Amino acid sequence: MKKTSLRTRKTQLSRLKKDLKANLSSFLKIGYALRAIKEKQLFLLEGFDAFDNYCVSQWDLSPNKANYYIRLVGAFDNIRSAGNSEKTVLPFNEFQMGHIVRLPKEKQIQAWREILKSISKEPVEQKLNARTIKRIVDLHLNRNGAGLTSLVKPSDNWNFQSNIYLPESVNGHGYISGEVYANAFWYYVKEGDLVVDPMAGSGLAKRVYKDRVRWMGKEHSYDFDLRLYDLTPQKPFIKQHDMLEGFPIKNPDYIFMDIPYFRMVKGQYSNKKNDIANILDWEEYLKVLSVVAQNCFQAQKKGKYCTVMASNSRELSSGKRYMLASKVVKLWEEAGYTLFDKAYSPRHIQITKSTGMAVLNNKAKSKRVMLTDMTEILTFKK
Repeated sequence: MKKTSLRTRKTQLSRLKKDLKANLSSFLKIGYALRAIKEKQLFLLEGFDAFDNYCVSQWDLSPNKANYYIRLVGAFDNIRSAGNSEKTVLPFNEFQMGHIVRLPKEKQIQAWREILKSISKEPVEQKLNARTIKRIVDLHLNRNGAGLTSLVKPSDNWNFQSNIYLPESVNGHGYISGEVYANAFWYYVKEGDLVVDPMAGSGLAKRVYKDRVRWMGKEHSYDFDLRLYDLTPQKPFIKQHDMLEGFPIKNPDYIFMDIPYFRMVKGQYSNKKNDIANILDWEEYLKVLSVVAQNCFQAQKKGKYCTVMASNSRELSSGKRYMLASKVVKLWEEAGYTLFDKAYSPRHIQITKSTGMAVLNNKAKSKRVMLTDMTEILTFKK
C-alpha cells in the first residue's frame, strides 16, 4: 500500500508541475495577443481610437504593463531565433524574461548563451532561475557601459538580494560578500589611492578589484593600489602581518577591516596567541582593538579614511550582550579619528537559510535574546 501511495503522489506532483509550468508561460499568450491587436490596430473594431485606452477599458491593463508584455515576447522571439535546434532551452516564465528584456536586443542572445553555459553542469530545471539570470544580466549592463548596477547602493542599506561575489571561505577565512568591498571602494576610494586591508581573510577584495569595470561601469572605472595582509595568509598574494605590531605600510589613503567577531570564531583562523579571534575576555579584546585603532591612526595622514566592520553579539546561554559597534566608535575616536559615515549590511551566516540556522533562530526567540543580523560598516576620518 505504501508503494502504491507513493507512486500515486509522484504522479500527482508530476501533473501539477506540468500545469504550473503551463500557466507560468501564459505571459507569452498574453504578449502575442496584445502585440497583434496593437500592430494590426484591431482595437479600432471595438470603437477605441487608441491601444492604450483599449487595454485599460477592456482588460484593466495599464499601458505600461501591456507594452511590457509585448516587449517580453519580443525578447523571447529574439532568443528563440538564435536556437539551432528544437532542444534549445528557453526562458519559461515572466520572472526570467523580465531580466532579459532589460538588455538591448543585440545583447540578449549573447547573455542567454552565457546563462545556459553557467548552468551547463547541472540539470536545467534546478539551476535556471530568475536569480541566476539577473546576475548575468547585471554584468552585461555594465559591460555595455550602462553605468553602475544595483550592486552599488544609493543608501546606507547595503542589503544584496543576490550576490555576484559570494563569500569565499578558505579554511574558515572570509565571511563577507564582495559587494561590501565594492560599495566601500566606490564611496571612499579615489583613483590612484593606496588601499590596504590588513585583515584580508580569503582575499576576496582582490577579485572584486579586478572586476571593477563590471560594477563601476566603463565610464566610471579607475585604478587604485590594493594591498592585502593577514596574520595567517590564505592566498599567495596576501602578505603576512600582525596588526598588533604596527601597520604594515606607511601612508595608506584608505583602510578597510572586517575585525574578528568576539567569542564567535575562536580557533577558526589559527591557534596563535596573538590572534584577536582567540581572545575570550571582553576587556582584553577591547584593549587589543585599541592597539589596532592607534596603529591605523599613526599610519595615515590627515584627511584619510578607515572603515571598520563591527558586529554586536549576544550569548544565548547567558544572555550577555556585547555591543561592539559602539565600542569601536569609542576606541577609534580615542585614537584620534572622527566618525565620518555609517552603513549597514546583513551578516552572511545569519541570512543563510539552513536547518541549523532555523534551530538557532527558534532558540533565540525562546530565550528572548536576539541574534545579530546586521553588521555596522563604520567609516572614520583622520
